[in-house]
Amino acid sequence: MNLLQQRLAGVLISGQMEPGHTLLDSVMSMVDKNQLKYLPPERCVSRVHELTNLKAPDRMLDIEANKIIIKDKDEKIEAPAHTSLQVLEALKRRGIALEFGDCMGFLEHDKYVQALFAHLHREPPPGYQRCTVSQLVNADKEAWRRLIELNVKPKRDATGTRPLDQQLMAALTSYEVSFSLIPLPLKFKPEPKERASSHDKPGGGKSHDQKGGSKGKWQHRPKGHWFSPYQKGKGKSKWEPRIPAQIRELGGTATTPAGKRICFDFSLGKCSLGADGAECQKGLHVCAKCYGRNCGRIMLADLTKKAGKALVMQRLQSSFATSKETAYPLQLAYEIAHAFAQEAVARGWQPPAGALTPPSRVQYAYLRAVVGLQPRASKLAPVLSEFSEVRHVPHTADKPPIEPGATLNEPWIALWKALLVKYDYPDLGVVDELCSGTKLTGPIPPVPMFERVFKPASLTEGELKIGAKAAREAVVHSVKGSGDDFVDFEVYRKTCEERTSGWLRGPYRLDTLPQHAVVSRRFGLKQGPKVRLIDDFSGSCVNLTTQAETTPPLHTLDVVAAMLLQVVCKGRGFAWVGKTVDLSAAYRQLAVAEESLWAAYVVCFNPHSRKPEIFQMLALPFGATSSVYGFLRVAHSIWYLGCKALHLCWTSFFDDFVTIARKGEAEVLEGIIRKFFDLLGWAVSSGDKDSPFDNVFKALGVQISFGEVPSGLVSISNTKKRIDELTEAIVGILDKGGMSRAQAMSLRGRMQFASAQIWGRSSKLCLSAVSAHAHGDSDWVLKPQTITALKHFLISLEDPKPRRIGKESGRQWFIFTDASFQPNDSEWPCGIGGVLYDDEGNEVSAFSLGLDAAELAALGYPGKKTVIFEAELVAII
Repeated sequence: MNLLQQRLAGVLISGQMEPGHTLLDSVMSMVDKNQLKYLPPERCVSRVHELTNLKAPDRMLDIEANKIIIKDKDEKIEAPAHTSLQVLEALKRRGIALEFGDCMGFLEHDKYVQALFAHLHREPPPGYQRCTVSQLVNADKEAWRRLIELNVKPKRDATGTRPLDQQLMAALTSYEVSFSLIPLPLKFKPEPKERASSHDKPGGGKSHDQKGGSKGKWQHRPKGHWFSPYQKGKGKSKWEPRIPAQIRELGGTATTPAGKRICFDFSLGKCSLGADGAECQKGLHVCAKCYGRNCGRIMLADLTKKAGKALVMQRLQSSFATSKETAYPLQLAYEIAHAFAQEAVARGWQPPAGALTPPSRVQYAYLRAVVGLQPRASKLAPVLSEFSEVRHVPHTADKPPIEPGATLNEPWIALWKALLVKYDYPDLGVVDELCSGTKLTGPIPPVPMFERVFKPASLTEGELKIGAKAAREAVVHSVKGSGDDFVDFEVYRKTCEERTSGWLRGPYRLDTLPQHAVVSRRFGLKQGPKVRLIDDFSGSCVNLTTQAETTPPLHTLDVVAAMLLQVVCKGRGFAWVGKTVDLSAAYRQLAVAEESLWAAYVVCFNPHSRKPEIFQMLALPFGATSSVYGFLRVAHSIWYLGCKALHLCWTSFFDDFVTIARKGEAEVLEGIIRKFFDLLGWAVSSGDKDSPFDNVFKALGVQISFGEVPSGLVSISNTKKRIDELTEAIVGILDKGGMSRAQAMSLRGRMQFASAQIWGRSSKLCLSAVSAHAHGDSDWVLKPQTITALKHFLISLEDPKPRRIGKESGRQWFIFTDASFQPNDSEWPCGIGGVLYDDEGNEVSAFSLGLDAAELAALGYPGKKTVIFEAELVAII
């Protein structure tokens, strides 16, 4: 600690600023294990607090080495950390402790603390409160959690730098952590109730708390309270009623501009004590928003849901008379008609061309045309009469998602469940999830048959809803063009196509969204000539609310290789072919649960209007964690049925089913597989993605060849497209002479996948140089060793030897190497050799080689006294 005080000149390490021994022990424990651990402020105690809060240690029984021993029980010492000063001192002590353990510089940690506490001085928007100390602590915890997820190590890396010096500040500025620091809405407390004299209350008489007087009459008044800020004299106060939530949310008021009270029950359609424009004892029968007489009544009905449509239909069939239907606001009339027209289309009604496109100005004639040219106030004609023949129309690739609430009345769902029951599938709950839809937030339903892997949520649904308003405004206002017009137009074109297919709906105005609606950014990822839609549900923190207890299995390339190995071992006498069956728009064929629609909004850039547009996803979005779990759960059941019912030899990796078969049965099998998916309600891709069975086919980004099966080998290599794209990327980086950290991380991932399909180890040695650039000090310029590694990797891509799988692939081999060095022996001064044994201990091969004077000079002799270590290394290589 004295040496640390000398190194940190100007920093006082004493009193409250001297870290306690327990804090130092925690830091050193992290260093020993080389694993980060979050140190909360209350655990960052001072040495003074430790000494003044010592307690007699409790004793406990424990078993060690089959013996019962008595040892002291570890007591966690914690210090109060509630005020800003207490938290600030605790974090500074943590910075000193991290410097003590050589995990992070004190100055770098202090910059992080200053940036964190700067949020306390930020001016909040109107209606919001300042950032609180508890928010700072939560943000600090979230920043360290992010570092732990990224597997940042507390020790110095190979270059001698401390990763925490840069990574901690970067984590604080990330969107996930910044979300914890968003100002929260102010919590308004209701004004205290005060009694008022009888002549201050509408209608006079005794007070509401007294008996008699207004009995029977006053009990129908809206609930309200009296308050005193506007008192003009003794005993006088102003009465202000409470406005029902339905009216308040629509901008309604309690009185007219002239000060007369409004009957809330009339606006809600509950009052029958007077006609329109009249006045009852509760107030005027006028609209609480525009104060008109025949402007319609307020009715809460979400026309996007079945319950809302049923409510409107019920009112249309009962109390809504023709004379009052003509008084509906024009937009309300359009929304009602449009909602029922959509429902009719879903049931098979064919509307007139362009009927469902809203015109620039809604006209009553248009509203009648939307519902089939029916006279005003009449009911929508049934789509099929009771004597009509009901025909089943097969779905297409652009079929809408399964609507939440679907039942076994759907033929393909009933067939799917019946097959799962017949073949004893352990997870029948997958049917219930498909019918009810997949929840985007909250716990993911555990599946007992899957591997148990606990991934906790770092944010609750309630916390997500609290900051939803500020977050969605920030997301929407940040949406701009990507700078690539092709990408922008493709993203918007595909979004409009999804709306036509029924996968989403909209657009919506920002001010019309529900109070807790969460909006995620939609952007395009260019992949060659195509653009893939990505919905950033991580950026909107929706993914942070998910919690998983099990994870579905993924049949990666290793599983495919194991399947191919069985072909080589047991099917060498046949000609084998393969193909990849790809599901069309797989995620879009499953629905979002109705209770998660508030978190299913996405916003994209409209290149025509140059403004953002908001849509609501009805099908599973590509980018939500729950979407992955939900889809993989269903896909696993389909793979299971293919294996058990049809005896298919195939694997399942997301929406790709890698299938192999003997050549003579391939044509028949292809039709069986297509019919199998069609009966289960799934659309299969066509065109370029639907290649026929062949002895050379593409799967999961690689090329598989059965050409050497008679010799007992199957080869796996990179596709020509992957090699060309990777070569082009590396050449471009070498020409520029630099790359960013993000480019380095992306390039390393692509190089790692490609190197796995290249025989040998030399290409894999190049990855470390790219990793060093990504995590090193250089932000752009390539170092000489990085340039050399990239050039060597290009050479390995030019004529790569494919990875071969044979019957010997599963065996273990043992190689023993050694070297000798006898400089006085003129015939054999130095030699290297090795022996190869199989898994049964049989000698398979051996080699022995003597090194001459020139080769010894290359190893450093006679400059070095001995080169035995260098020779042993040469023997290994």
